[in-house]
Amino acid sequence: MDNVMASEIAMSLGAYLDTCGEKMQEDLAQQVLDEEKVQQVLRQLVLADDVEICNTGLSNRSRNQLANAGYQRLSEIIFMTESQLQEIRGLGAKSISEIKEFTQQKLSQHENRARAYCAGDENALFDDERIAEAILRLYQNKPFAGFSMREMTAKLESRLVTNLERVKKVIGRLLAAGDLEYVDFRCFRVYDRFETFSQCCDNLDEREKDILSVRLQGLTLEEAGQKYDMTRERARQIVNKAAQKVRNKKITLTGNEWFDEDYYAHLYKTYAFDKKDIALWLGISPSVWRYFDIVNIKQGTNDLASALEDREGLSVSLRLKIKNYLNRNKVYIDGVEVDSTFENGVL
Repeated sequence: MDNVMASEIAMSLGAYLDTCGEKMQEDLAQQVLDEEKVQQVLRQLVLADDVEICNTGLSNRSRNQLANAGYQRLSEIIFMTESQLQEIRGLGAKSISEIKEFTQQKLSQHENRARAYCAGDENALFDDERIAEAILRLYQNKPFAGFSMREMTAKLESRLVTNLERVKKVIGRLLAAGDLEYVDFRCFRVYDRFETFSQCCDNLDEREKDILSVRLQGLTLEEAGQKYDMTRERARQIVNKAAQKVRNKKITLTGNEWFDEDYYAHLYKTYAFDKKDIALWLGISPSVWRYFDIVNIKQGTNDLASALEDREGLSVSLRLKIKNYLNRNKVYIDGVEVDSTFENGVL
């Protein structure tokens, strides 16, 4: 090979290497841009699915320690590293491990969705599962409200309802699965009964399940304690701890803390009434009042008549039943209200 040919080869090789270098730089720059886009979408997903830490299903200890440090929402801690969590005062190693495992699982789900979207799958952000989650989240602040189709679509993110038929299909699936029920042209969230759910909780031992069961069946704390040869106070402690474990399990599995019995919670803790008497008119099982006793909800003192104007706290159907109950001893003769109760044999 002469010097001229060697020089030409060297120049060509240099040009090729320069081109390769430019290509590598361009590829690297594109990778950085792509990753930035993924991270942008990831943050949007985290904010869209944000929840209060008290509704994450984390243990009481972890939730309380985070609350004491000023953290209220999942988005505030989800991107924290383990070393950053270690800087939170009072957060122990066990809690750090639990929180990190929980946030990593959530981030992994969101990241897979974000990468699929950035790769061209436009449905990745809004698959049927995501739409279903968004629909069920509508009940987070109003757990026992009823929403019409129009109200639902108005409350959902605009990008979720671009295909209305798809939203209807997802609602139909939720109705078929028993997650929603359709009453009076509105969809209501369906919740497990505390009594049923507690018997399926794998975080309770048999004694805890049994004590909850007999309390819901009407046994007093004294009677429940006698069954296991313990004091009333010890039985109360076990019942309280077991009830909290049931609620924590509910939050972990479903993302919400509500049970079917909680539908009557506002009525019970706000108004005064005879529980046995009103139960027949409202169709309420005695186990509902026992549930409130177990979870330490005290009965209110307000006049029940004022419940008829309680549009924020009580549903239309419940207020109608209360009205019928209040008027149970009244009849109308020629448009005049007459008390139909008997006293000394006289109407």
